[in-house]
Amino acid sequence: MAPSYALAPPASGMAVASLVIVFFAPLIGLILGYVAKNEIRNSQGTKGGAGVANAAVVLGWIFMVIWVIWVIAVAASASRY
Repeated sequence: MAPSYALAPPASGMAVASLVIVFFAPLIGLILGYVAKNEIRNSQGTKGGAGVANAAVVLGWIFMVIWVIWVIAVAASASRY
């Protein structure tokens, strides 16, 4: 007899949205990523996509750090003139 496999729960729409939005608006994507992680944790296994939400959070923090470095660099170069 062939082994039976359980289907994975569907990915959270909030997790997918956070991953897409993080590329255009990192702060909003970061916030949505945390909201999605909380939603998935509280769903008691009915929603999946924790990895997608984690990726959005990590990318959000990376993009926010890059943005802060860019703002400091622009401010430093503008103060020279």
